[in-house]
Amino acid sequence: MSSFSAVTRPTRRDMVKHPWRSLAGLLLVALPVAALIAFGVGASSEGQFSSLMYSMDRTISPASPEFDNGSERNFRDVANEALPGDLQASPVVNSFYSSVRFGSKNAGTSFSQFDVDNPPSEAAVLLEHFQLQPGQVLLSADTAKKIGTDVGDVVEVSGGKEAKVAGIVPGTDSYATAPALVSNEDLDHNPDQAIWAIVGGHQLTEDDAEALAKEGLALYDSHLDSNSEMTPSPTGDEILYLLFIASVYSFAALLVLVLIAPVFSFALSKNIRLYALMASQGASPKHIAAAVLAYGFLTGVVGATIGAVLGFAIGIAAWCVRFPGLPLDIPWLMSAVIWVIAVLGSTCAAAIPAWLAARSALTTAIQGGSPDRIVRWRKEMAYGPMALPILVLLSLTPAGQMFFGPLGLLAFIAVGASAPALIFAASRLCSHGGLALRLAGRGLLRRGMRTIPTAVALLAITFTSAAGSVLSFLDAAKWEEQSTLVNPGSTAIIATDDYSNAVDNPNSSAETAAADAALAQKPGHAMELRGYVDPYSAHLPDSQVPSVKLTMEYDFVCEQTDPTDNVEEATFIDRQGRTTDTSAEAREACAHEMMTWLPTSDLMKYGRTLEATPETLDLFNFDSPADKDKAAATLEQGGIVLAHGRHLEGRSEARFTAERAEQRNGSVIGSSTAKLPAVEALPIFARDVTLISPGAAEKLNIKAVRLGTAVAFNETPTLKEREGISFAVEQASGGTHTISFTGTLQSDEWVPAAILAVLSVLALVFIIANTAVAMRREADTYNSLGAPLSLMAKVSAWQTWIIAGVSMLTGYVLGQAVGVFLSEAPQNLYNSNPYSISGIEYFQPDWWMLLVVIAVPLVGAAISVLTQARGRGGDITAHDRDEQRALA
Repeated sequence: MSSFSAVTRPTRRDMVKHPWRSLAGLLLVALPVAALIAFGVGASSEGQFSSLMYSMDRTISPASPEFDNGSERNFRDVANEALPGDLQASPVVNSFYSSVRFGSKNAGTSFSQFDVDNPPSEAAVLLEHFQLQPGQVLLSADTAKKIGTDVGDVVEVSGGKEAKVAGIVPGTDSYATAPALVSNEDLDHNPDQAIWAIVGGHQLTEDDAEALAKEGLALYDSHLDSNSEMTPSPTGDEILYLLFIASVYSFAALLVLVLIAPVFSFALSKNIRLYALMASQGASPKHIAAAVLAYGFLTGVVGATIGAVLGFAIGIAAWCVRFPGLPLDIPWLMSAVIWVIAVLGSTCAAAIPAWLAARSALTTAIQGGSPDRIVRWRKEMAYGPMALPILVLLSLTPAGQMFFGPLGLLAFIAVGASAPALIFAASRLCSHGGLALRLAGRGLLRRGMRTIPTAVALLAITFTSAAGSVLSFLDAAKWEEQSTLVNPGSTAIIATDDYSNAVDNPNSSAETAAADAALAQKPGHAMELRGYVDPYSAHLPDSQVPSVKLTMEYDFVCEQTDPTDNVEEATFIDRQGRTTDTSAEAREACAHEMMTWLPTSDLMKYGRTLEATPETLDLFNFDSPADKDKAAATLEQGGIVLAHGRHLEGRSEARFTAERAEQRNGSVIGSSTAKLPAVEALPIFARDVTLISPGAAEKLNIKAVRLGTAVAFNETPTLKEREGISFAVEQASGGTHTISFTGTLQSDEWVPAAILAVLSVLALVFIIANTAVAMRREADTYNSLGAPLSLMAKVSAWQTWIIAGVSMLTGYVLGQAVGVFLSEAPQNLYNSNPYSISGIEYFQPDWWMLLVVIAVPLVGAAISVLTQARGRGGDITAHDRDEQRALA
């Protein structure tokens, strides 16, 4: 018999004779593999039709001012004449966002437009599978589903143009053939709106590039030496980023391993006598370890193979149902890597059981003992609890910030390594209880190979879920705070979702009906919202509305003492020479520069300079009623309202300058200056948000444009109410308008807790099922000694409750603490910035998850009682004498 056959024989025999025992391990390996491969098949196949034209091998572009947008010269003709051989220029318009309307429904999508008569090579896959004509569109599957359209339908796209749907493509990208979105004439005279691909078979040379440069044309060809990109050496930041990414993947891999590990631990405990007999036949510790590793290896091979077959079947079937007739792209290499990783991971998960089996005592094992029996405290148990605080302290140091990812991974390992100490402490505490509790505590240490991997798995699941939920909720809370700094959460705006044509549209019956429908759902009042397009907030090249830049004579920008510092840690100097690290006055004067973000909401989508009257101030936040009264009084005087910290310093007037520029190319078309009443009334966090009265706008020679209908509800709508209002607005407007609410409410707060509940209950059920037989044998032993029939049911319930309760409660507490720590440190550890938004003030325990942590151990205890409930105890048999000796 070969060595391989010898070491795998126990495993093969166990799998054949006890298939259900191995099923859990096979499923734990097969299901993730199946999910990943099925997802990979779909993603790879969709990738054939995604982002096709964002990277061109050969392009030509204008390099002379004579081709500026609006030029009289035809760029296409000039390029075609200058290009050698059969080469021609073909315009490709990328990232053209447009609404698509079909009937009463519309949806926004991003298009790439190309010339079907002179297509770039990147469009070959589209031309191969769709019969395309000029002026047609290929809609993404998501967009087509939203508006309920199909192949052959005629839809309305940007500018009211109609286009026929030539096909439905996978992914999120839509495509159009010229001139569905932008006319050829417009592109010819505005070449910067497109990427000009070079089409043809002629090979370009460096001489061609020089000749084109003389014509005012820039050539890019990835095959030319002048355009070849040398791979730069990775920088320190890039190396740290790669370390962080590697740590994230390692964390995920470890989490999977701790979930699989109990399978092989139970297999070891069931086959320990067999391994002891192998040793008595002359097998070395290496042979025994190899036999245990073989269990993990074969489980990985069989499970990964089943998962791969299942994944391919699901992925291919799903693709054929969704996109019949389109080609599949099966990622063979990725699938092979997943299969290998699954086998290696399964083998690694059996490594510790293999080590324990190799070092077990022969005579003890034959008599029914276990190599994992914990008799006394071992120093190794202290490694995890001691390492965790040390790693936390290290992460607070500047060096720890650099290696935060690897330190986080080590901290996760330390959390898992703390499980033996937890089990030992719980067992010792049980020694002071009743008989059932004492027996349960002793069983925790006698079956370490079953209890410790179970504790590690539950601890890891709960820790990860708790930390993830805190990070998610605090991040959402910070974003909610940031998005409602200027406009309260009770505000919203109704407008068309066509971004490029949403400015300066007159009020329509559809918009009025939409506003009435919104107010019918929740009381409030509507008003017209007017403002100015800000060059820093929006760019609308096709709009005739000029952008407006407003400045004030007292504007002052504080400079950093060291420009290389991060803003969070930087020191600023004000106009008096005071620095923010030592002067409170300097921190107040430089407040806006110290902020690391800009206020944002859908009411300020096109700019942070809005027209306001005393009647529209309900759309804005104020620190106090007095500030709101000051703002109203200033607007009535024909003035301007600023945020606190804009350096007015008590002045009631200031000189303002409004500069107007074209949207297309940014050229200045006019400037006006006027001295106007002014007041600082908006919150300091509003930064550069400015409210201009109609009288002030007239003196500055600027004209506000209509942005839509703003709605101020009496109360902030709940998430469910927002869904109802959105549906009512869409129905009332016939799909032409949508409502955008200020702020993003947290949704599905119970989801992390539900995931934890499902995983932990499944783990407990699996564990209880695997230990039920051994517990019943133990019950027979105690029953033969006169113990009551209910004793082992109580013992089993206590053991399950202790393992699950201690592990999950510890994981919950540590996870919540680590989640808060990760949210605030080390990024903000050295940040003395008083104007940063901290998520810690919004922290509250995840009550849903705490309920799961309390309920799951109780459910597990109840299941344990049911598995041990019997009408009578069985007589002790010779087969169980070894158990009796072991219990002695």
